[in-house]
Amino acid sequence: QLPEAQQLAERSVQLAPESAVAHSILGRVYADLKDFPRATAEGEKAVQLAPSDAFMHVNLGGIYSLQGRVDDALRSYLRACSYDKQWAFPRNSLGNLFLKANRPQEAVEEFTLAANLEPRSSTIQNNLGTALATLRKWDAAIVYFQQAAQLDPRNTTPLSNLGSALV
Repeated sequence: QLPEAQQLAERSVQLAPESAVAHSILGRVYADLKDFPRATAEGEKAVQLAPSDAFMHVNLGGIYSLQGRVDDALRSYLRACSYDKQWAFPRNSLGNLFLKANRPQEAVEEFTLAANLEPRSSTIQNNLGTALATLRKWDAAIVYFQQAAQLDPRNTTPLSNLGSALV
């Protein structure tokens, strides 16, 4: 429903042109539409409006990541971490970025930090298992896949990953 999301996000910016959240969400919608120049402009506008808001930096990092701009995404995620040290999401995003960039050891470090901040997140536990499996640390990966499956029994991804790790 991206066309509807675009209309609503554009309307939100029209109604509140100084709203960082409105620009940030519009940037993400444009990124999902693969309109990266507009996505980047909106994401950067959001950061300009709320320079110390971790969410704005995480969202901009996601926009950069979708474009393959690893260094820009890395800087944005690190800024988000510096503004909210207790939020696991930027650490998880960094871990995903490092996996995408074939830097699994750094991914393990970020996912471990995220897991310590939010130990009941099935997604983070699964991501940590994935990074460990990439390093062929099967026993450790299995533990995290099992934890992820216990935390969210309806999510098939940790079970699939567990099966692969066991094989």
